[in-house]
Amino acid sequence: MASAQTDENIEWIKISLKFAIPSLIVYSFCSYYLILWAKFNYPLVVPLGLILLLKLSNISISLIKARKYKFEWLIVTDTILKALFIALLFPAYFHYIRVIFAGIPLYASNILLTLITYKNPSNYAVCIHVFKTIIQWSYSVTFICISLRYEETIDWPWLYLFWPLWLIIALSCISVFFYIVLILALWIRERINILCPLWLFLNIFGISLTFGIFLANFCTFLNYEDKTAFIQGCAIFASYLLISALASLAIYKHAVQWIARIFSSLIEQAPQPPTIKKHLRNFHKSIFLSKISSTFYRTVNQKPQLQEEEKEKHSSVNSVKDCLICYTNECDSVLIPCGHGGICYDCSIKLLESGKDCHICRKSIEKVLKINNKDNAVIVTTEVENEVS
Repeated sequence: MASAQTDENIEWIKISLKFAIPSLIVYSFCSYYLILWAKFNYPLVVPLGLILLLKLSNISISLIKARKYKFEWLIVTDTILKALFIALLFPAYFHYIRVIFAGIPLYASNILLTLITYKNPSNYAVCIHVFKTIIQWSYSVTFICISLRYEETIDWPWLYLFWPLWLIIALSCISVFFYIVLILALWIRERINILCPLWLFLNIFGISLTFGIFLANFCTFLNYEDKTAFIQGCAIFASYLLISALASLAIYKHAVQWIARIFSSLIEQAPQPPTIKKHLRNFHKSIFLSKISSTFYRTVNQKPQLQEEEKEKHSSVNSVKDCLICYTNECDSVLIPCGHGGICYDCSIKLLESGKDCHICRKSIEKVLKINNKDNAVIVTTEVENEVS
């Protein structure tokens, strides 16, 4: 269902941006801290500890979401593996374990990311996880190269060790450059809104470019101990990350709506299965319902006798009066077998006729009950009579 897919996309867009903005701020601080490390030989455990705290907070958020989505446990496991990788860097830093062994959780996380991409119901989240998988594999290969160089297994120049990252930086910059040229052409011809496209371009292109400057200066520092160039690279990269985080925070709502519209149009353009028209029939049957909440009912054998206290309780339960789908008509229907309501009879019939699922629990709909809101008695029952392709 397109509407369900759109809802999934919006939720995942909000989550990814809420993860990205704090991450940009944390990595900005860590980049600034590297200036102190290069200039005054401060210990690297501080930025590692900060990144570890960020991963632990991500785990707690993923655990909350895991109650709704079963596949979210894969994301929880993936986040735990990344946190374990950061934690193992501490003993590696103090030479208690070999550096290459500290990367084992990261290698396992790469495999798990592939499963997450396959299981995720949101096409936006699938795109993000594909991108993350490519990036993480490049980091993993780079980490292996650095580990082998650190242990003197290979003797490559430092600049060559980062070849996977150079490849990602080049592809990212080239891709978004052609993208912004196309957007500017559309803006000149049709005067489209380019605020969010510019934000995306400046994020990807700017971060890739400043990260490339940081890497180049870092290699210069390792080869020739040029602290000035490294400090400049750290300052440029850290400042741009901070600016990117603030810009993302400023246009957060616009960015969510813009990305959601892009993926909604992709859903609409996707080939749809042939529509199945369902013939409905109405019949009358004496059924009484007990209202548990504003959107949930249960069938009872006889008309419930409401005392004064119960009437007051039910009047508060009836606080939701407008249909949750059209927001126009009064709520006067219940879906069977799940028992959910909160929508009008017209919208319920449209759901039943088009073969869609319950708007709340996504269970299939077999019947629709039109009810009298005063005593919750069923006025008419509607069900599918037959199907014609």
